[in-house]
Amino acid sequence: MKVYQQNVCRGDKGWTLIECLIYLALFFLVGWLAFEAFYRTWDHTRALNRGADEIAATLKAGEQWRADVRAAVAAPETVEQGDSKVFRLRQKGREVNYVFRTNTVVREVEGLPPVVLLANVKACAIEKEQRRQVLALKCEIELKTRQKSAHVRPLFTFTAVSGEAARR
Repeated sequence: MKVYQQNVCRGDKGWTLIECLIYLALFFLVGWLAFEAFYRTWDHTRALNRGADEIAATLKAGEQWRADVRAAVAAPETVEQGDSKVFRLRQKGREVNYVFRTNTVVREVEGLPPVVLLANVKACAIEKEQRRQVLALKCEIELKTRQKSAHVRPLFTFTAVSGEAARR
């Protein structure tokens, strides 16, 4: 009859319960850090996309404003109506108004419904500048920032000369 000797030292063959709990805790810590990094990156990507969309919309609105100024046949005028500022441009057969009210810039053309060109606007100012023999118009648009500490101030400046001033 053969007698098999049992291995007395079992420490090399298995894990203890404490080791399993430590490995599980480390696994969940690494998983939590990975998810935290993923969601932080996700939020920054969405903010970057929103910012890029706002910049593109501002550039498009600025080019529309410049085209309307170039098509003007009379000197532009600025009027304050209550809590909004209105910039009037007279063109052939129509009047185009740019209205800044409650953080939005709206373009109104006679006979057409108003179009919101920009939302999330902090400030909008249109000024006249005399340059040698020509009157130039400068439009400054500052967008609101969504971050508490923005590294870049979103300020855009567009300059144009009205068609009437260019013909003189």
